[in-house]
Amino acid sequence: NCIKFFSLATEKYEFLNELDLSDNPIHHYFIIISYFTFISINLLSFIFILQIIPQSMKERIKLRNQLKEIFPNISSDIIEQTINENNNIDEMIINLLEPSNVDVTPNEYLYNMKEYIRRGGSKIEKKYNYEEIFGKKHVDYNLDPLKLRKEAFELYEKAQIIISEASNKYSKKSLNPSLTYYTDKAMKLQEKAKSLNHTASTIFLNNMLKRCEEFTLDFHNLHVKESIDFLEDYIEVKNPQKMKIITGQKYNSVRLMPEITKYLNTKKYKTKENGPAIIAIKKL
Repeated sequence: NCIKFFSLATEKYEFLNELDLSDNPIHHYFIIISYFTFISINLLSFIFILQIIPQSMKERIKLRNQLKEIFPNISSDIIEQTINENNNIDEMIINLLEPSNVDVTPNEYLYNMKEYIRRGGSKIEKKYNYEEIFGKKHVDYNLDPLKLRKEAFELYEKAQIIISEASNKYSKKSLNPSLTYYTDKAMKLQEKAKSLNHTASTIFLNNMLKRCEEFTLDFHNLHVKESIDFLEDYIEVKNPQKMKIITGQKYNSVRLMPEITKYLNTKKYKTKENGPAIIAIKKL
């Protein structure tokens, strides 16, 4: 940059020197003063730039880190290119905590970030309770959910027997290796049973969605937690203004209906019982 400034100054001097003003010495003094004035101004500008650059670099590093924190799923290359392009970056810093509100249409890289967020690739990537239905996880829908329930129940029973027998046989007061072994074995059976029940409920729910009208849910054959977990996903994805949720009238509904009602109230829905169902309407 210094070389560039001196080069420009020299050109300025030659240009002034070529002007046929007069042979008066004042003319030469004017040229010399103009020459050194030009050099001085540019040197001062260069010094000013040198003072600004460190602060600018700090801001860029800070911005880069903020962008990476807010957009963890965005390629680092895109973030670096965005900063290098320096298109409306100051505007983005102002709105950094609410990136979806920033008008980024003129900037290709920021626009891609915003679109990525809009499509679901936000800072906190949503994990659904039922990824098989609302996400990309695969499940074999040809399996018999009733058989899966039966197998899960049998595994839970085995786990309880193992825990009971181990507790009676080995002392709880010390870390007995045998007790630890049987406890771990029982926990693995319980995890397997939990997985089978989840698969069974996924199949029940998938069949229900195919069978029922839109915004009508039937929670027959589901446990309370399974129903709440699915409802959480459903509201997140669909944001229904009105729903009909069938809980049934048998013994399971005695527990299910009040729990569903309580959960819907936390989600700002007004609820009303209608026979074996709950009518839920979003509060304005």
